Amino acid sequence: MLRFIWALAALALGGCWYSSPISSRGHGWTTPTAPFVPPERPLQEWRDRLADRTWLYYSKYVFYTPADGRAFLWYAGEPRLFIGEWKLEKTGRSTQLCFRYPGAATHPGSSRRGDEWLCGDAFFYLGGDPVNHPHESVAGDIFGLADRRDAPFVFTWDESMTLAKLQARRR
Repeated sequence: MLRFIWALAALALGGCWYSSPISSRGHGWTTPTAPFVPPERPLQEWRDRLADRTWLYYSKYVFYTPADGRAFLWYAGEPRLFIGEWKLEKTGRSTQLCFRYPGAATHPGSSRRGDEWLCGDAFFYLGGDPVNHPHESVAGDIFGLADRRDAPFVFTWDESMTLAKLQARRR
């Protein structure tokens, strides 16, 4: 009986566990974006994970996080970038990733004021949660967001959006 349960579990989960050089895509249980940082690790490990990376989150937020704490957000449907800041805070065993966009009236996708810090558990933002992990993450500022004020182009939210598709449209 136990063998049957293990075989059934292996069949059910067999196609869900995978990894790729540009993190995981898809929904459900997938491997976290490498290099993964457990939630209780020191802030420096989290900073190293964030520094100089471009992220695609929920197929509608593309953000670039340089090491200096600036944040550049390219949001689906928007012709301009949201330019702000990111920071990390330790709260007990957890690490919070916070963003604010002082030039924006509100945070994109939220009713909170843009000049207020909006924080969430970094573990969930950066690959620890199998449902809410970033869809993709690559090293560098692949869209040159740090050198512009406007979005490279306006894209429409599509749950199958990838960084590669955005790069192909940009060319």
